[in-house]
Amino acid sequence: RLGKQPRLFLLAVMMLGLLLSAAISNVTAPVLLLAVVQPLLQELPSDSRFSRALLLGLAFSCNLGGMITPIASPQNAIALVALQQVVGADVSFGRWSSVAGPVALVGTLGVWLLLLLLLRP
Repeated sequence: RLGKQPRLFLLAVMMLGLLLSAAISNVTAPVLLLAVVQPLLQELPSDSRFSRALLLGLAFSCNLGGMITPIASPQNAIALVALQQVVGADVSFGRWSSVAGPVALVGTLGVWLLLLLLLRP
C-alpha cells in the first residue's frame, strides 16, 4: 500500500528509525535501516529527490530517536548524571521518555514536512 505513496513510505521509514533508535544506539539504527532501504535506493536514479529525502529523513529521525530513552545515546546518560549532581534531580527512565518522546515525535514530523516542502519527493 505504501509503494504507491512515496510520502507516506518516507514517513513510515522515518518513524521506524525513530522507534528503533530509541531502543538501540542511534548510530546502529540507521545502519540497520539502510540495509532495508538499500535495494530501493539502487533502483532509483542517483539524482533522485526521493532518495535524497529518504536518506536525510532516516538520518534525522534516528538522531531524534536517540533522545527518547536514556539508553539510546551516551549523551543522555551524561545528562542524567549531570542532572543528579548539579541540580539534584533524580530523573527516572519513564519520566525522561515521557518528556523526550513527544519532542522527538514532533521533531520528526517537522523534518518530514520540511523534506516534503524542500525536496518534493
